[in-house]
Amino acid sequence: MLSYIEFLYVFSFVCTLIFSLNVFASDCDPSITYPPLNRPGPSYTVPRSNLSNYLKCYKGENHRKRWILFVPGSTEEVKELYSWNWMRIMDKKRWSYCTVQLPEKGLGDLQVAAEYIVFAIRKMYKKTTREKEKGIRNKTKINIIGHSLGGTLPRFAFRFWPDIRLMVNHLIAFGPTNHGTIMADKACSLLHCPIAVTQQRINSSFLCALNSYQETFSSIKYTNILSKFDEIVRPLNGSEINEKNVTNIYIQDLCPFRVFAEHLGAGIYDYCGYILTMNALRSRSLNNISAEKCCSKTLMPGINISKTEFLSKVAYSAEEHARHLLINFGEVNEEPELRCPFRTDCIIGRRKSFDIILLGMGPDGHTASLFPNHSVLNVNQGLVTYVKDSPKPPPERVTLTLNAINEAKYKIAVVTGESKSNIVKEIIEDKNRTYPIGQIENLIWYLDKAAASKLEMI
Repeated sequence: MLSYIEFLYVFSFVCTLIFSLNVFASDCDPSITYPPLNRPGPSYTVPRSNLSNYLKCYKGENHRKRWILFVPGSTEEVKELYSWNWMRIMDKKRWSYCTVQLPEKGLGDLQVAAEYIVFAIRKMYKKTTREKEKGIRNKTKINIIGHSLGGTLPRFAFRFWPDIRLMVNHLIAFGPTNHGTIMADKACSLLHCPIAVTQQRINSSFLCALNSYQETFSSIKYTNILSKFDEIVRPLNGSEINEKNVTNIYIQDLCPFRVFAEHLGAGIYDYCGYILTMNALRSRSLNNISAEKCCSKTLMPGINISKTEFLSKVAYSAEEHARHLLINFGEVNEEPELRCPFRTDCIIGRRKSFDIILLGMGPDGHTASLFPNHSVLNVNQGLVTYVKDSPKPPPERVTLTLNAINEAKYKIAVVTGESKSNIVKEIIEDKNRTYPIGQIENLIWYLDKAAASKLEMI
């Protein structure tokens, strides 16, 4: 019978063999366009009371160090992930920190979960600013530590809420799903998935939006602490960000045989992960850390518990991870649509229709700038379209689309003159739909006597 640690060795080794292919290729939908980088972020859709309830802060006496925000990943609870390691370390060092619990344990829509990150950052920055005004501390920007999804979701917040970028000093991520994981693709191809899993598939709409235009911002430092034995994030370079203000470092580059430092272990209990994190928090270079120093111990110093208790903590985390995944499998098969605040091409698709449109009609049956037998009649999307070759001067025009006119609640045509009476008769009595104005549904006609003179009903 294998012990849990022995099982980790075997499982990680097998996963490494199966998924050793280290290839990541971006293939996002080119038809989707994204907001400019500095467009103000959307308002909260979650009640502030809910956002506040998920944020817990613990004030330390060491005011020289920055406040730290801890973010868990999918299926993870703050208490079970951080209370027996990092929170103990913070308390011992008397550093101030906060934790944010993701809604639905990080398995719901990540577009909503990002609001909890935004709220936490703003709240903490307001706290540090007040402390600076009182002369308590000099540094107002916060640091963020996140595991798995918890290292990815803050980047989505940075991308679409630009005001918070200047509130953050450093994002330290343990095995983040920055570009997705093939494990999510495989799981969702076999079964229905939790929403958040569909959003962490390679080239998901969520991740394409996250990484649109640029992946990092110069005011923030980024450190990705990774494991070559990560059994969750595959291919391995799905975690990496290759930009100048980013450090990507694998524990096995320093400690090659550290198999137990896998997806969970890399930043949650491994000693080398601890050394790398503390150096990042102190803004020290990770390139100068020796293997001798990093590999000299197994567990981070905050874990002053018995072997039995340690194994129970790790086993509990793995069990909870599996349990919550199984509970939430069967939810959805397709990723939810990217919301309008995170894309620009959906604004037209979600426009409101007109209440009233007042139209005229030309002697050839055209209306607006929709002319007979013209290709503009085939444009069935959008509010307006551009005409370059109008048969009537001027040749270049902008016109409402036929679809936009038909979506209006009331369409009214005002037509005068005997020269139009034949077309009026063809459309109203003969139901001729070849004329552009004849293709408008439920049209209300206002005619003078001359225009109505050919109608038999008069």
